[in-house]
Amino acid sequence: MMNRDRRPAYIIVVLLFILGFVKTLITILSRGEFLNSQIYNFSNMPLFYDFYNHVRVSMYEGNIYETGQDTCFPALAYLFYKAVAAICRVDNPDKEIIGSNSFTLVLILFYGTVFGSFVLLLVRHLQDRLRISTAGLLALLLIPSSVFITAICSGNITIAVLCLILAAFVMKDSDSPLLREGALILIAVAAAFKIYPAVFGALYLVEKRYKEALLLILHGLAAFFLPFVFFDGLYGFRLFLHNIMIVGSGYTGITIFGICKAVFGRFFTPPVTTLIGRSAGLFYLCLVLFLLFYIGRNWKATALLTSLMIIFNQEAGSYCLIYWAIALVCFLKEAGTGKDPLWKDTVYAVLFALFFGAFPIPGMGGASSLNVAVLYLMVFMIILDLLLQMIRQKKAAAA
Repeated sequence: MMNRDRRPAYIIVVLLFILGFVKTLITILSRGEFLNSQIYNFSNMPLFYDFYNHVRVSMYEGNIYETGQDTCFPALAYLFYKAVAAICRVDNPDKEIIGSNSFTLVLILFYGTVFGSFVLLLVRHLQDRLRISTAGLLALLLIPSSVFITAICSGNITIAVLCLILAAFVMKDSDSPLLREGALILIAVAAAFKIYPAVFGALYLVEKRYKEALLLILHGLAAFFLPFVFFDGLYGFRLFLHNIMIVGSGYTGITIFGICKAVFGRFFTPPVTTLIGRSAGLFYLCLVLFLLFYIGRNWKATALLTSLMIIFNQEAGSYCLIYWAIALVCFLKEAGTGKDPLWKDTVYAVLFALFFGAFPIPGMGGASSLNVAVLYLMVFMIILDLLLQMIRQKKAAAA
């Protein structure tokens, strides 16, 4: 008989395998045409476009933040892209790096390292809960899943940031002070690449690890601000702020802000819908922080904290959906322990599998519409679960 604590993982593995097989079969039978619906702008935009574009602009002389609003990452990220650009100079005198041998080699090495790291990190997180073979198979099924493929094809650095956060979570609660310090540094570096991971500092506050929270702030400030020394200091920082404010004024359809604009835009003027969207986002942020501090750390609270990197940030693209893998890891580390009834663990397992493995169905929206719909359903269920848990705790305290 299947062990109770392994059942959610087995459900996810089986469903991901089935969904992946069906998706592959459809792609083959459609002679690849299915890729145009599965991956946004597949035929018209170069693969790894974000990676390519940031490396390309890094090859130009002068301050990178002067090249346009698309250079909106913190300075540490551009030190990385500058290093890659230096490698690519060998066979790219015209700075059009796409298709060159050096750029292809960098992509292979970068994604090979990231994929290998992801598999090892997932196995490390789940080795006490699952067989190594099961955890490894789960990782290998996640990589070609719809959510991962979207992030990979975009070329956005989110997949590397995901690995940094998972690595930090491995070390965060270690008995070794050195490893705990390493976790702080990794979170700080992740936040200096994409900013969003700074939300995980709230976990240290929830656990009343105030000294480490302070150290995380100091590491974060250093990782964020010091690299601007290589980009004309204060001048480069001002350009960065200018670019990020322009990009930050946009929004996508997967975020709370974007959904509010789409729904209420039919009834109200743009300024009113903007106010509604930002108010809804702020309310969600406050609700997540309230539940996190009231309930304490468990997989559901950590999942909601993770969701801030996806649906709270109004310009987050579909490549940010990959961050939900953090919630999956936290779920599998608790699932089957009896904290939730088995039926509820099963429901969440099915939803996790559908989130990562769902693919577009004609007439039901864009490339990531089903994944986003499942995500919001899961967020709603988690909030409802935590609110009910809070009510039960109050009743128990009053009894």
